[in-house]
Amino acid sequence: MESYRLESEYPVPARRLFDLLRSPACQEALALVRGAQEVSAQALEQRGAVRPLELELSLPGWDVLGRPRGAERVVEHQDWDADGLAGRWVRHFRERGQAVVWEGEWQLHVLGPEACRLVEVGQIEIRTPLVGRKVERAALAELQARHPRVVDLLLRQLGALE
Repeated sequence: MESYRLESEYPVPARRLFDLLRSPACQEALALVRGAQEVSAQALEQRGAVRPLELELSLPGWDVLGRPRGAERVVEHQDWDADGLAGRWVRHFRERGQAVVWEGEWQLHVLGPEACRLVEVGQIEIRTPLVGRKVERAALAELQARHPRVVDLLLRQLGALE
């Protein structure tokens, strides 16, 4: 299992970034920036302060030797807690069943009236003999490499970048 932590700061109130992050349109844009080939997001029925989203993604796949292959169909379930300014997510890879576990959470920290920090922590476990760790490391390296583009997208959507 490989873990990661991504942090970024934004010159906007935490609630404003939170409201953007829990919108289906924003999550679709983020998924594409992070490498999804296709994505569709929809809000599900709200449960108290928790707003669930469900994303259907098409991600680049790999074969049993760890080589790139066709697309993987993935369902990602997100729960956004308005009271805690936090979100949790888990991805289910349809073709691989329990062989892949990828989950994480987002937490927003107030830095001031017009500033906040977004922290994303997560872990991926690929239970495929011989190549699982290699694919885990490659997936996280790609996630970290694309992080500056994620920050740029969010800043643009928040109107904080010209």
